[in-house]
Amino acid sequence: LNQNGHVAEGATCNIFMVRNGKLITPPPSDNILEGLTRASIMDLARRELHMEVLERSIDRSELYVCDELFLTGTAVEVAPITMVDHRQVGLGQVGFLTGKLRELYFQATRGRIADYQAWLHPVYQPVMDVMGREVKDEADGYDLHLITYSEVTQTKSRTVSNYWLNEVQPSNEILMNSQDATRLGI
Repeated sequence: LNQNGHVAEGATCNIFMVRNGKLITPPPSDNILEGLTRASIMDLARRELHMEVLERSIDRSELYVCDELFLTGTAVEVAPITMVDHRQVGLGQVGFLTGKLRELYFQATRGRIADYQAWLHPVYQPVMDVMGREVKDEADGYDLHLITYSEVTQTKSRTVSNYWLNEVQPSNEILMNSQDATRLGI
């Protein structure tokens, strides 16, 4: 809660509420961080689901009667909330619109929706087999990419750089699927 008693955000996450078919999130004036994931979800809701998106203060009591509730952020992407203060949110399961927005966000951030290609900045090379076909990660179906030492050292995430510098030496490369590379900001 913020200084005025309104719901502001979660730790490192923005909050969204679905109520009566509208997507509601606190405005910047409620002392929230205007996250990129927040803006992306608002854009997807308007453009893909044709939802009305409202930026307004949210009272704590509204969390108990809303249809759906979720958090957004770089680390959590879209994280459904099914209980608040031991009270069920909506039907007590991932809501339909939350699920749709999560899937749209997943698809858009992995380059699978053409209208959102501008969101992406690939910096890696696809892994090709001997026949010149792109290799897929058999575990989850994501494209595999070679991550080089220079790409790791150029990433803006210090945590990622420090971790991967222990694994990647200037003379070698590692395989990483595109989902992991996207999450790590590489």
